[in-house]
Amino acid sequence: MKKTQHIKYALLHVCLALLVSVWSGCSSETNMDAFISASESDIELQYDGLTKAGQPGMFELGANDNWQIVSKPDWVQVSHTQGSRGRITISVTGTKNLTGHDRVGYIELELANGKPEQVSVFQHRLKENLQLTPQEFSLNILGLTDKGMSPVLKLKSNYPWKMVLTEQERWITPSIMEGEAGKAEITLTVEANLAKVQRTATIVIQAGEISQKVRVTQGAEALKLSATSLQLAKAGITTIDGMQPVINILAVEAWTVKAKPTWITCSPTQGLAGNTVMRITAAANSGKPRNGEVILVSAHGVEGSIALSQDGEQGLQPDDKPVGHVYFQESFDWAHQVALLYPNLCQDQVGSVDGSQSKTIPVHGAEFTAVKAEFEKKLNDVNPTGNCLYVADGYIKMGRKNNQTGVMLHNLLSSIATGKMANVELSFDIAKNGTDNVTITVEIEGDGRVVGGETPLLSAAFVPINNADKTKNWQWNSHKVTIKGVTASTKIIIRSTQWKTSGYHRWFLDNIKLTRVNING
Repeated sequence: MKKTQHIKYALLHVCLALLVSVWSGCSSETNMDAFISASESDIELQYDGLTKAGQPGMFELGANDNWQIVSKPDWVQVSHTQGSRGRITISVTGTKNLTGHDRVGYIELELANGKPEQVSVFQHRLKENLQLTPQEFSLNILGLTDKGMSPVLKLKSNYPWKMVLTEQERWITPSIMEGEAGKAEITLTVEANLAKVQRTATIVIQAGEISQKVRVTQGAEALKLSATSLQLAKAGITTIDGMQPVINILAVEAWTVKAKPTWITCSPTQGLAGNTVMRITAAANSGKPRNGEVILVSAHGVEGSIALSQDGEQGLQPDDKPVGHVYFQESFDWAHQVALLYPNLCQDQVGSVDGSQSKTIPVHGAEFTAVKAEFEKKLNDVNPTGNCLYVADGYIKMGRKNNQTGVMLHNLLSSIATGKMANVELSFDIAKNGTDNVTITVEIEGDGRVVGGETPLLSAAFVPINNADKTKNWQWNSHKVTIKGVTASTKIIIRSTQWKTSGYHRWFLDNIKLTRVNING
């Protein structure tokens, strides 16, 4: 009996010890600090949502209680959003980043008792790849290519894209204005150019954070003529040099003869788009030489003209000089020699930055009579009392405040015999003094006619380059004009268009040349 009681007491003792041990352990765990920790604080993803290694981002989470993700960006995906105590590996991926910019988001985790943990996710954007073919269109007056088709822009983009047109460019209508990533073909419907002057539009294509431009230039020419003048013999059935009097007309649309002299016959008098050969003849002329003009007009109102002249019984014949013969040339080499003699007084203003080397010698200066004598070997000052003509290093300068001038070429056509004439081309180089408001005009006195001029005796204005960039040298540009039927008595003047006006209209002149050209052309 005593033995049995001892056994019972021993078992009771063991049970009590176990209970104390369990209670003690639970009490210890309950009293531990809350714990939640991520092995990585930052994860970097490429635009496709994976790491550089092409794998999901990873971090290990350790916690001593239940946990959950309470916040994350919509573009971030995770393999687990909640869990219990212990350790777990969580994978992180992202959707493709087509936003056009890098982005950052945060995975916010929380333990059951509210203790937080955070993991940052950085994702690179997709680098834009926008390809446009072609990036420039040259269209005719009807808005078509040289193949007679509407222009088509081919586009390839790895981003959604959109097209931007300003109100001034609404004469272009694209078939689509925006699209998703991929390839697209955009047909541009371009209105006919009724403005009758060339126009240009810039279309901007935006994709992601980049943009590219497509330039569209639309011409205003509807009729391209093989020649803009004909000189007919007195019989009227050939040119003055015995050739057939025909003009090739390359048209982009239908055309007709709008006006002509009564003594002229045109065949045909109308045509369609494409190439047409028109024959122009005249009634026999037993009187004095006569002039006229054939005017063509296209369906959209664009005009082209052919200047005509017909020899008569009393008419002039071409001289015997070959095409390319030089009647006159002034390269102003003597002006460079003057600059060598007076380097501090005669400088190359056009060739210096912003025209800073501005010293010139007045042609009419009392102390420079030799300079004036050299100038007047080939040229005359048309406004000598204005005292506004100067010699620079290798060229001449004209104009000062409220005084303008020009030059007259003399002794230039003395080699043309009496009773003879020639067609010539006048070429020259001009430059503007900074940004002065100046253009240049060629004027003739006596026999001859300026081709394509404001009047038969006055050319259209020639525009020099505007030297607005103060960090560069001033710039030259070259011009030429054809003059028909000049004789030994013809006088040619090169002057500012702003002749006899006030203000600053200063300019420079170089490399004057007068050359024989074809009778017809």
